[in-house]
Amino acid sequence: VDEYDTLRGGHAQDVTVDSVEAEIISLISECEVQLVWLAPPCKPYSVAADDRPQLFSVGQPFGKEPIPQEWCRYVAKAALLSRFVARVVSACHQARVHWVIENPPRRDLKGTLGYWESFADYGTLWHALAKLMPESMTRHEVTFPYCALGAAYQKVTTLWTSYRELALGFGGLVCTHERHAKRLRGKVDGVSL
Repeated sequence: VDEYDTLRGGHAQDVTVDSVEAEIISLISECEVQLVWLAPPCKPYSVAADDRPQLFSVGQPFGKEPIPQEWCRYVAKAALLSRFVARVVSACHQARVHWVIENPPRRDLKGTLGYWESFADYGTLWHALAKLMPESMTRHEVTFPYCALGAAYQKVTTLWTSYRELALGFGGLVCTHERHAKRLRGKVDGVSL
């Protein structure tokens, strides 16, 4: 297992650095890996992040204009990571290597597990990737609650993957809890959740 995580490996594993990205693409291109699991930071797109204004919208998934000055670098880094994810998935597709992307769900699709009317215009990684990845690229999508895997909180999550069987494995996961031991933070209309 090769793991790239800036929080654990610092600059040497920072995927926004060209040489690190090139190393990852090389591993994929040379078929040194069988599966690539991408879990870019969730916080830029999380509705639970109550420490900042809405920075992304459905129509502006690379930064909702006007971007507050103090958030410009943060938004730019999130957009850079979105583009990195798209390039890695493209490399996987070309090398016939399976891939998975994990991030918070879209909130704008009525009738889905992730739908939340108060946040329906909040942009997500999925909105950005829809603009970056070719529609012709086959992908399977599944949204599930983390509590179905034993987490103490619900945390609804979406996976996009080239691996159909993996998506099917997560497809039947549902929340069966009346209450959760932990609650992730956030605000709706100024009220803490």
